Amino acid sequence: NIATSLALSPNETEIALTGDTLGGVEWITALYDTTSGNRHWLVVAPEGTAARDVVMDEAKVYVTGLGNVGINSFLTVIAYDRVTGARLWRTDKKPADAGNAAGLRISMAPDGSLVATGQALRGFLDWYTVAFETTGTVRWEAVRDGGLNTDEVPAAVLVLPDGTSVVTG
Repeated sequence: NIATSLALSPNETEIALTGDTLGGVEWITALYDTTSGNRHWLVVAPEGTAARDVVMDEAKVYVTGLGNVGINSFLTVIAYDRVTGARLWRTDKKPADAGNAAGLRISMAPDGSLVATGQALRGFLDWYTVAFETTGTVRWEAVRDGGLNTDEVPAAVLVLPDGTSVVTG
């Protein structure tokens, strides 16, 4: 198993850890108590091939990565209940003209919404960024078309207080 990211809860009492099974099709997400180290819950689920990043608020843990539906891959975001670990929703996105997509990083905006960024395969790799409501509804999506540049892979995303999303890579 490979850990890919962790996030501290807003009240600093819990740590969410996410990752995947090397060569497998499972996402692994767990929530731990920061004082005792005890695990509250663990979810191992066939969501796709790579869980990449995690954030959390007072009620939910949100994970992004490479989700699979059949043979297609998507920028996927999953919300888990912070208390029980139950999956609340899953949203899969890729541009209409893309063969596949993958989520790489996720950030929480000041208003509580989410912005996930990754890549889309549209002949070449392009940056693909999607903003989500905390219900999984898509607020907006954008593709940065780099033309012939095949290595457009975002490394980080953050959201400024005015709602502007910043992606770098």
